[in-house]
Amino acid sequence: MSRDSLMAKFNKPISFYEGMLKNTITTGPETNLVEVVELMNKHNVGSIVIEEEHKAIGIITERDFLTKLYMYGAEDLKKKKVSDYMTKNPKILSNTDPMSEILKLFYKKEFRHLVIVDENKKLSSVFSVRDIVSFLIDEFSH
Repeated sequence: MSRDSLMAKFNKPISFYEGMLKNTITTGPETNLVEVVELMNKHNVGSIVIEEEHKAIGIITERDFLTKLYMYGAEDLKKKKVSDYMTKNPKILSNTDPMSEILKLFYKKEFRHLVIVDENKKLSSVFSVRDIVSFLIDEFSH
């Protein structure tokens, strides 16, 4: 695959790639952290979007758990709600934005997950670094 061909693919809108993603898992801000861990394990995902009134108000990732558990200890899992641990007001992109925008944010801001919404601002998907790597492997294996 040529560089130009690859760049053309990354200039397509995010919506072009959403079919390759796992289902986006959501929960409300009052959900207990133990339940959140169970959801992540059940669905084999690295992040869960926190919604309130059909709007993404936060995201919780494996990394959030690791850093906060290190700081506060495992007992917090039983006592705290996801709203206590989530990243509030996550960076949100539109599914009409080019895929290259995700790559820039992953690189420049060191994000590992990005929330994607549709033209009505409704949650559409979550893109992860793993999704990008999977796409690249798929592209280069043909």
